[in-house]
Amino acid sequence: MDYKNIPKVELHIHLDGSVRPKTIAELANISLEEAISLSVAPAKCHDLNDYLTRFALPISIMNSKENLERIAYELAQDLKNDNVIYAEIRFAPMQHVSADLSDDDIITSILKGLHKVNIKTNLILCMLRNHIDVVNYQVIDLAKKYLGKGVCAIDLAGDEAIYPTKKFAKLFEYAKIQHVPFTIHAGEADGVDSINAAINFGAYRIGHGINCILDEKTMNLIKDKNISLEICPTSNIQTNSVTNINKHPIYEFYKKGIKISINTDNRTVSNVTLTSEYELLSKTFGFTVQDFYQINSSALKASFASSETKALLLGRLENR
Repeated sequence: MDYKNIPKVELHIHLDGSVRPKTIAELANISLEEAISLSVAPAKCHDLNDYLTRFALPISIMNSKENLERIAYELAQDLKNDNVIYAEIRFAPMQHVSADLSDDDIITSILKGLHKVNIKTNLILCMLRNHIDVVNYQVIDLAKKYLGKGVCAIDLAGDEAIYPTKKFAKLFEYAKIQHVPFTIHAGEADGVDSINAAINFGAYRIGHGINCILDEKTMNLIKDKNISLEICPTSNIQTNSVTNINKHPIYEFYKKGIKISINTDNRTVSNVTLTSEYELLSKTFGFTVQDFYQINSSALKASFASSETKALLLGRLENR
């Protein structure tokens, strides 16, 4: 099976978790070996927090317009090389604001880098669970400012076990008032309560969401509401959300008719591509080329892309 040539849709990929190790080494002025050891997670981390420690170094070099543009450009190249035809790339802009770098500088620099490569992309701006509300409201306002101009939605990221999803209701009420679409990390490091809170907020996409497997009522609710789960198989194993690939619920979700997308989460931190994830899923569960086309078609329909972009790219998927 030629997995690389399958046209792919990626809806859950973090910019700071996908910086090339060679670029990290160069910009941080360290050896490639050190860059890899500090930014690539092991096959098994203790938990999500352990996994998240690999972001400190790449975030530290995302500190200038030039660096941000380069990092975005290189990721767009990597996506295109993986035959990704549409990607929604997420990051937390407020982690990079400084006296020398405004929020506008950050967005425009990243978009400039992405637009150098002939691939359809959008940005999702992440609010962080450990940030105070006033900072997260700024993220919503920033997304509103650039909505339809390279930004398509917001997200809530961070350790949900420490900062429960239900505590962020007011942020999503505000997002709805501002007509800013959103997805929410939920059901990765926490249980079904986190997923149900995201559903109650009005999310029709959930980052990970794999712990819904623990409750049939929640699974049925996700199916009935046509909510799409952004699944990241290797990452889920690394964070100990799933013990091993054979125990991953992705195949059960797919067979049950729950909408899913297949994603890398972090190409560098998890040391994966979508091609390698497809290979893993095909080997483990028997996913076929037809299954991957169907999943990508579903993912594109669940994306925050414009109706014109969806129609164009669905044509590429359906008229192969």
